[in-house]
This record gives sequence, C-alpha cells and structure tokens, in this order.
Amino acid sequence: MAIILGRMDNQGPLPFKYYPIWDNSEEFRKLISKVWAQKVTCSPHFVWETKLKILRKEVKTWARENEKQNKKRRVELIKKMDNLQEAKENKYEDKQDYLQEMNFFGKYTEKIEKKKKRRD
Repeated sequence: MAIILGRMDNQGPLPFKYYPIWDNSEEFRKLISKVWAQKVTCSPHFVWETKLKILRKEVKTWARENEKQNKKRRVELIKKMDNLQEAKENKYEDKQDYLQEMNFFGKYTEKIEKKKKRRD
C-alpha cells in the first residue's frame, strides 16, 4: 500500500457526493458512525474499501430521503413566504418601496441559483 501525502490532480471517482451542510445533521453523523462501527475482517485495505462501499450505498439512500423531506419543507416555506409577501404588499403605501424590494429579492435569488448551478 502506498500513501501519497502530496496533492494529486486525478484521484479517480469519489465514492459519493458530500455536501458540507450535512455536517450540521445529527442523522448524518449517526449514519457515518453506524456504518464505520460495522465489523469487517480482512486486510486493512479490504476493510477500508468495504466500509466505503457500504457507506456510499447508505449515504445515497439517506440523501434521497433527506432531499424529499427538504423539498416538502421548501414548498411549505414558499407558501409561508407568499402569505407574508401578500400581507406585506397590502402594507405598502408607496408602490416604489415595494418594487425596490422585489428587485433586490430577484437579484438575490439569481445569485443563489447561479451558486447552485456551479455546485452541481
């Protein structure tokens, strides 16, 4: 087995996608601990590879389920935002203030979408 401590440009395919936001998820940490605690006996290299394969499968499943939950939450939050926005629109006396805020929100949303596209 060789351990290379320098930077390598092509290290092959990643075992799974990893998003830093998952660090905040207690479920994700428990999943990692559960998979890594499984007993696999053989050479260290085989143990490492086997655990990564198991982890990959588990992370993919967890990510799909997590994404479904996030989509539901996103829809709920959008509904709440729409209700708040409607209430806010009714509050504005001056339509210019409303238009300025909508312009700002549109630019902010575009930035988020651009970042999202770059990440994918």
